[in-house]
Amino acid sequence: AWTRNGSHVYNTARTEDALANNFGIDIRSGTLRDWNEELQGAREMVTTTLHDRIERARVIYKVLNDFGEAALLGVKAIWEGQIGPMNPNEPTRSQVYLHNNIFF
Repeated sequence: AWTRNGSHVYNTARTEDALANNFGIDIRSGTLRDWNEELQGAREMVTTTLHDRIERARVIYKVLNDFGEAALLGVKAIWEGQIGPMNPNEPTRSQVYLHNNIFF
């Protein structure tokens, strides 16, 4: 067990991490991200020069990477029970979750 060696160290930030976890929502901007709009805007960028194509690829990569990270954090929060379903009266397999403008 973890108490056998008695080396537990008190950590003041441990409870703060648990209380301040936002599960992928960027609280600095004050608004939720519109993933569809961001991706569509990136796909509609100009691709006439090589620099334009590289910039377009960077933006698409960033949006998809941010979306993947937000989705992963959302799934983790759902699994841990931190986010409630939109339809709690349905069977567990039919429950739908909405977090950070992503449906789960």
